[in-house]
Amino acid sequence: EYIPYGIPENVYKPYTNDLKSGEGVMQELYKICKWQNIGKNPINKIKRQDLNKFIEDEINIGNTRRTINKKITLLYGMMNALYQNGDVKREDIELPLKPKKLPETDSSKNRRYFEPDERSRLIKTAKRRSPTWLYTAIIVSLNTGLRPGSLFNLTWADVDFRTSTIQLQASYMKTK
Repeated sequence: EYIPYGIPENVYKPYTNDLKSGEGVMQELYKICKWQNIGKNPINKIKRQDLNKFIEDEINIGNTRRTINKKITLLYGMMNALYQNGDVKREDIELPLKPKKLPETDSSKNRRYFEPDERSRLIKTAKRRSPTWLYTAIIVSLNTGLRPGSLFNLTWADVDFRTSTIQLQASYMKTK
């Protein structure tokens, strides 16, 4: 089994267990760490040009800049978490400065929002055919942008009617 940067999976796995997408994070780290110039070098031997080549290759295979930014952040986040926990020493992870974030001008092509008429039809249909709780969930979600996982974990203590705000608890957020 491939071990990213010589760090056993069991060292980083506890950090990903706290994320809802923990297994996905591990899989993404494996992919990043298998990439030629990153995976073949010890952590403290990775150069800026290695990261730049990784970014270039990611662009060439069609990944959006948003995806590439997430991968770089994930790589640096893993190293920081390992250092903060004392699993690796600072001299073992002398990565170059994190590359400047790529402008995410190409990422909006995959996003789609409800058109006003679609929104109206959804609300009307939900009001006529859905159980009351689903209609309410649709209205709250459309007006707040809450993901279903966050929405369905809300408690009355999370809602402040005085200030018209909702306080989201980290325990039920996507990234905790």
